[in-house]
Amino acid sequence: MHFALSLLCRSLAGAALAAGVSFDQGVSVNDLPWDEAVVLAPAAGTPVSALAAADTLRCFDNALAKRLSWDLAAGLCRGAGSGPETLRCFDGGLSRRMSWPLAADLCRATKSSPDTLRCFDLALGKRMSHADAAGLCRGTGSSVETIRCFESAVARRMSWSDAAGMCRRTGQSVETLRCFDLAAAKRLSWSDAALLCRSAKSSVEAIRCLEGALAARAGTQTAVSLCRGTSSSPESLRCFKTGVEKRMGHGIAADLCRGTQSSPDAIRCFEDGLQRRMSHPDAAELCRGNRSSPDTLRCYDQALSRRMGSRPAADLCRGAESSADTLRCYDGALAKRLGSHQAVELCRVDASATLDD
Repeated sequence: MHFALSLLCRSLAGAALAAGVSFDQGVSVNDLPWDEAVVLAPAAGTPVSALAAADTLRCFDNALAKRLSWDLAAGLCRGAGSGPETLRCFDGGLSRRMSWPLAADLCRATKSSPDTLRCFDLALGKRMSHADAAGLCRGTGSSVETIRCFESAVARRMSWSDAAGMCRRTGQSVETLRCFDLAAAKRLSWSDAALLCRSAKSSVEAIRCLEGALAARAGTQTAVSLCRGTSSSPESLRCFKTGVEKRMGHGIAADLCRGTQSSPDAIRCFEDGLQRRMSHPDAAELCRGNRSSPDTLRCYDQALSRRMGSRPAADLCRGAESSADTLRCYDGALAKRLGSHQAVELCRVDASATLDD
């Protein structure tokens, strides 16, 4: 049924393009549901990233209609690629007698409300508390993989909190657990091994990065901070060593280079940030994992022109794929009479996408 609907929408979009149909007849693509708008957007000449900004604001409005506070609504809808899924998950959480803050915590940035709620139900069946189950299942991509990882971690005598922290959002339970076993064999504490291997895309890359950082005389905590979730140990280590050569502290270099896929872009962004008289921590916060320093810095400069402080501007613009769309979301939030802090909280890239959650 969904496949047929998708084909129909694509056919309509193609017909609109062929016939030169205009969309400015009182109906905007931003007014459509996400799944329809994302198909019709090319015919309207609307970037999909702009739809995401509009959908975040629509999610916020619908959350307020459910009588959530502004802070809760902003936390729930932050980075909502699909407002309906987010709110559907939230309603499902309330039907399970969760508190409003806990339901919002579970469902923010959800990819699939059925899978998130299925994971939550399975976790409760294992006698986890509501809070622990929400912490494990938030943002899960696969309830089966998440629960399998958790069960195997507990079988290794890990604490429930460490197991939940490591297995949250895992896409491959086998890879996550292999990473943990290798890290534990190197005498890392279980908590450090769990943090290193959370969302590990490759156990080999994570361990190789750890070994390289320790060889560069980074402390254990710094090495774990740098290497957790890395998909490219050479880039992370190259960025870290370059940062140390430029007299960054080890901690700042690890914060900047964590998750980077392009060490030149991250270093360039950091140096450009310092030229703007940013502090080292703010520049590292803005440029972490950067792959498009010009657009990141453009977003930051335009945020400052809105009389934001340096740290809020860095929070807003870190990881932004489009400065225009990030700022469009921020301006739209202000127009709804949110405070600047609440608007940043709503429109910044969600932490779950940047390995900081």
